[in-house]
Parts: sequence; C-alpha cells; structure tokens
Amino acid sequence: MHNSQTHPESVQDITIKKEAPPVTLTMEEFLDNDLEGYEYVQGELVPMAAAAIIHGEIGSNLHFLLASTAKL
Repeated sequence: MHNSQTHPESVQDITIKKEAPPVTLTMEEFLDNDLEGYEYVQGELVPMAAAAIIHGEIGSNLHFLLASTAKL
C-alpha cells in the first residue's frame, strides 16, 4: 500500500525554472568568446545538447578507418 505522506519526494521539492531572456550579441562577440555548448542563431545564443556516447564511438571509428587507409 502506497502512503503519499511517507514518499520522500513532494511537490515542494520540485523546482520550477524560469526562462531567462535570450542573450543577444554580434557574430564578432560570439567568435571572440569561447562559448562551448552554445550555437549562434540569428544573434542569439541557443544552448546545445551534449553529444551522446554514440557520437564519440562514430568519431573514433571514422578516425580509425581514415588513419588505416591513409597513404603516408
């Protein structure tokens, strides 16, 4: 039997994040700063999702294939 009063998570534990206003800057400002994890779209910074594990595996396999077939 489930008792909601003893459940460790409650509505009060949930944090609601308010959206921040978009950050706008010029292309020059974007290129002058090392803003990893963001892309520049029409003057605004847009957060990007982190690469998945499969991304690294594909890159590693591609590197191996290219390195093994390259002429020195």
